[in-house]
Amino acid sequence: MSKKPVNSTQTSNEPQTGKGQVQVTQEMVLRSVNRSKKDVRTWRTAIVAAESVYVPNTVPLYDLYTDILLDAHLSGLIKKRISSVRNKKMVFKVGEDKVDEMDSLIQSKAFSDVIKQIMLAKMWGISGMEFIPGERLTFNEIPRKHIKTKTQKIVYEQWDNDNGVFYPDYQNIWVVGEPGDLGLLSICGFYALLKKGAISHWAEYVELYGSPVMVLKYGGNDLQSRKVGQGIVDKAGNSLKIVIPKEMDFQLVDGKTSNGNGDLQEKIVERLNQEMSLIITGNTETSTNGKGGTGGKSVVHSNEQKQLIKDDMDDVLDLLNSDKFLAILATYGYPVTGGNFEYVGEIDIEFLQQKIRVDLPLLQAGLPVSAKYLYETYNIPMPEKGDQIVILSGAPSTDPEETGEEPTEPTTPKPATREKTPPAEKPLTASDVKAMLTDFFANALT
Repeated sequence: MSKKPVNSTQTSNEPQTGKGQVQVTQEMVLRSVNRSKKDVRTWRTAIVAAESVYVPNTVPLYDLYTDILLDAHLSGLIKKRISSVRNKKMVFKVGEDKVDEMDSLIQSKAFSDVIKQIMLAKMWGISGMEFIPGERLTFNEIPRKHIKTKTQKIVYEQWDNDNGVFYPDYQNIWVVGEPGDLGLLSICGFYALLKKGAISHWAEYVELYGSPVMVLKYGGNDLQSRKVGQGIVDKAGNSLKIVIPKEMDFQLVDGKTSNGNGDLQEKIVERLNQEMSLIITGNTETSTNGKGGTGGKSVVHSNEQKQLIKDDMDDVLDLLNSDKFLAILATYGYPVTGGNFEYVGEIDIEFLQQKIRVDLPLLQAGLPVSAKYLYETYNIPMPEKGDQIVILSGAPSTDPEETGEEPTEPTTPKPATREKTPPAEKPLTASDVKAMLTDFFANALT
């Protein structure tokens, strides 16, 4: 087994092309998460330890990540981003041919969990999977505190940097993520910890001013009246109770005059949520439409999020089609030779509604457009030789030049079907385009 010096100043990044198998998680000494109180100083100290050049220590930082994920807004954002990729339909192809034998794998929970681990690597900076030999794809998640990317080792004890296995030597170990990457949670930590403090102060404010304050005054020399008054307030519910002499001046002085309804705490919590939304999803309006937000802003932010999702999908495909993962699938007997995973195109109706309003005027103005562009843009299956074609009432038929065929003109104004006839060169007219798109997207022309 090859060795890496622990005090090396260079970060290891050797390709994971090993041939052996190992079950390292069975030999690990697992430790409980450190749930002690954490603040911004804790976060900064953990960042410094994780970024150490000689002996980086990510244990405190990963404990902090686990703690801040108790934040409902932050955990919801992460689930939303992961779900946006996991729910996309995927197929496996060799060339242009779909491999049906891979459908059961793609639809399995284990495959979905692999995608989840890839996405979580963006949040944590790293994910590790230990694949278990057998008939079906299955794996154990490797605790991140045991993965040392500097030396490319998986250690048995989280505080150790040396005693473990060099994971590039093993085929069934797959570590996803770039060495030194601390993930998006490293940025969110600052805002999540500030939010925790703000909510704690908000709760104290509610406890103090959420119910009336009971003030009972008695004569300073009348101790019997004080005793009676104390008994009265003790039996009068759970509100704040104060028993003072009449001669004593008492006031509750704080920010209540300028912050009489708790608006200050609400604003800072809302702002911190927006910062975390911007980090995780790339926008704010699609997760929380704050006061003063508009529908137009939501649409713009939604488009920005779609671009982020596309980037995530590309990253997931790159890893699923990597030599490492395909080699892992091959050990389970899956037919992956010469093939790759692909996403099946989805129809974005809102986008097409906008797109068609741009395309039609250009076509009507005489702009030459390839029929292939229209078929691909509007996700309409291109007719093949021998297909029957539906002709709309009063509209000439359309047929791409790529098929090499052209239907005859309809003989009746009613929809009909007929076989194609040999082709002839014919330009695509605006009427042709309108007839073709109306069948797929009729409401867009109103």
